[in-house]
Amino acid sequence: MIITIIAWIYITGICYGWGQLIFRSAEMITSGHRHKKIPFSILCFTGLAGIAVIAGVVSLFLPLGLWQLQLFLILPCIPVFYGIVKSRTSFHPFRSLHPLITILLISSVIMVLIMSTWTISHPDSMEYHIQAIQWIEKYKAIPGLAHLNIHLGLQNLWFPACALFSFHFTAVGHYFFLNTIVVIWYFHFVLLQINASLYKRNAIQSLLWMALLAISIWSYTQTRLTVTSASPDFIAVLYLWLIFYLLQNTVLLQHSVKPVLLIVLTCFAVCIKLSALPVIIVALYAAWELKRTKKIRALYFIGGIVVLILYSILARNIITTGYPLFPSAFPDISNHDWKLKKTEVILVKNYITTYARTESGSSKDEVKNAIQLTAAQWVPLWWNNRSSADKTIMLFFLGAIAVLTMQLKNLIRALEETKILLTTSILGILFWLTNAPDPRFGFGFIIPFVGMVYLLFLKKIAPALLKNHRGKKITEISLIAGCIILISYTGYRCTNYFSVKQIVQPLGVKKLPYHPISYSGITLNISEAGTACGDISVPCCAENPSRYFILRGSAITDGFKSVPEKK
Repeated sequence: MIITIIAWIYITGICYGWGQLIFRSAEMITSGHRHKKIPFSILCFTGLAGIAVIAGVVSLFLPLGLWQLQLFLILPCIPVFYGIVKSRTSFHPFRSLHPLITILLISSVIMVLIMSTWTISHPDSMEYHIQAIQWIEKYKAIPGLAHLNIHLGLQNLWFPACALFSFHFTAVGHYFFLNTIVVIWYFHFVLLQINASLYKRNAIQSLLWMALLAISIWSYTQTRLTVTSASPDFIAVLYLWLIFYLLQNTVLLQHSVKPVLLIVLTCFAVCIKLSALPVIIVALYAAWELKRTKKIRALYFIGGIVVLILYSILARNIITTGYPLFPSAFPDISNHDWKLKKTEVILVKNYITTYARTESGSSKDEVKNAIQLTAAQWVPLWWNNRSSADKTIMLFFLGAIAVLTMQLKNLIRALEETKILLTTSILGILFWLTNAPDPRFGFGFIIPFVGMVYLLFLKKIAPALLKNHRGKKITEISLIAGCIILISYTGYRCTNYFSVKQIVQPLGVKKLPYHPISYSGITLNISEAGTACGDISVPCCAENPSRYFILRGSAITDGFKSVPEKK
């Protein structure tokens, strides 16, 4: 835990510094300014996005496990920290916090600390998350890497960021520092919103923020999965929520600064998870805002940043699989010798869709049969496989649809940003439903849609139902209940999933058996645990490699390709 806390402080400081630099740059290129102080967590999220983009580009040419790269992160932040020291300002996480909010914040941090330092054994992380991060730490982008394990083709900009902040150049490295601190930032931001709403006696907003926090902890695939794996799913969701928050907030940023941030964050979210693709509507709206306000220089500048962001992920996808939008086989524009077979790519895409629908389809025949199911056939299976938390979210979603249909006339008078948010959310939900309807891929659109619809509805009826003094009392009672539940759950985790060894450093990844073999002049580690390689040193393969690939040259950095078919 001590090592984890030190890593959290370091990552937070670096991302905060870079966040300040990005906001200042946005103000410079737009000749704009901030309307008020930017929340601490938003600065960290923004700084992390900028760092991840740079890491994605650098990882194409260099391994990210080099300690020298940390100097590149630290040096630009020195003027920021110097300015803070000179102005004698400091960050006080508990300043002006309601006592109940303080208890919730401390409890949530302890919960994340206990969970994240326990032994990691999440299936996806064991199969390919950790291996993907390890490859990025130790090597530049490897041509045809997906031939070792086709799931290694599921690249994104999150894994380079994890590789940069895993610190394996020290003796206490860990793959999951970044996932856990991002969740802490999220908790801090939401609790500050509840605190502000509580003191303003805005019961509607405080209760909605509390509902968001509660569902984020209750639904396993949100915060609990994120802090016990290297999954980027909820990370993409958090960035979508941040985009929608900035979109509808009319006082936080000056009009010319906000579009710049929205475009950058939108592209970054899409490069974390393709399921976020419909949010590109927000980027188009932001670009139109820059053009409308005649910020042409800023538009060209941010266009260059967008090209850099897209290049970093498209290039990595092509190098790894031969397809720029893997697991999509479209567009099929490359003709490299390491390119995966198109039938394999289509199979992976169909597997993702069928698993999201029915949680089945481990074989080619099962995928073929499952993909042909009609909605009437797979929806009941889909519903039965959902957790109680996810079913609750979906019921609120259905209720939001009904509420929205009753107030369509009010939407005509709604703010332009509200219309963009709802339109993007609806298109995102449709995109999610048709491609991979596992709720964890759709929360980024579903929950903002639900929250905005109910907020618009409650603003109409709340004055008659929730007086200010009653609203504050209800909020405080809800906070007390939240404290009791969170402390109880943390106690349960501490009783059943805690070891004294965790006090100093994380227990790490579950160890898997393996044996090394000599293969084409390199040492290849063969896992004895099915398809999982865990943190076995790369290159690692789950089965006899001669059945699937051969080296393209004499070294690992030359990459891999398919075994030639016999004529």
